Amino acid sequence: MDSKGNSLAGTAALADLSDRTGWSVF
Repeated sequence: MDSKGNSLAGTAALADLSDRTGWSVF
């Protein structure tokens, strides 16, 4: 879990989504 309390899978999904949409969240 990261500092925001997300699960590893959730973080990976968020990273994938951010990559698809062009967001920079990390």
